[in-house]
Parts: sequence; C-alpha cells; structure tokens
Amino acid sequence: KRKRKRKKCKKRKEKKRKCKKRKEKKRKCKKRKEKKRKCKKRKEKKRKCKKRKEKKRKCKKRKEKKRKCKKRKEKKRKCKKRKEKKRKCKKRKEKKRKEKALRERE
Repeated sequence: KRKRKRKKCKKRKEKKRKCKKRKEKKRKCKKRKEKKRKCKKRKEKKRKCKKRKEKKRKCKKRKEKKRKCKKRKEKKRKCKKRKEKKRKCKKRKEKKRKEKALRERE
C-alpha cells in the first residue's frame, strides 16, 4: 500500500513539473509576442516619420520652385518695362528729328 502511494505522489509531482514547464513556455511565448508587437509599432512609427519627412521635403521643393518662378516673372516684368521705356525714348527722338528737319526746310 505504501509503495503505491509513493508512486502516485511521484506521478503527481511529475504532472506538476510538466505543468510548470508548460506555463514557463507560455510565458516566454507571450514575452516574445510582446517584443514582436513593440518592434512592429516602432517600425510603424519610423515609417510614418519617414513619410512625414518626405512630405516636408516635397513641400520645401515646391516652395523653392514657386519662389524661382516668382523671381523669373519679376525679371520678365522688369525687362518688359525697360523695353517699353526704350521704345518711348526712341519715339521721342524720332519726333524731335522730324521737327528739326521740318524747321530746317522752312
């Protein structure tokens, strides 16, 4: 009788030990999953950050383009004004020349 009791006790201890091992395994698995989840989150964050930086860079480029375009337009406008001034000056000189010629004829 005593022997059998001991055997049962041994079996129970074995069962307990296996259960403990299983729990340990589960715990490690949980930890690993948690780690993976955190890693995923970090990667996601990095990706979003990268996207934001890209957006900022594109925006900067667009602004630069706009600025250059504005400068070019300004240059064109000034050039047009200068040409207009030159044209008026030419006309005035032409008028003066004609008047002088008319006076000399008289």
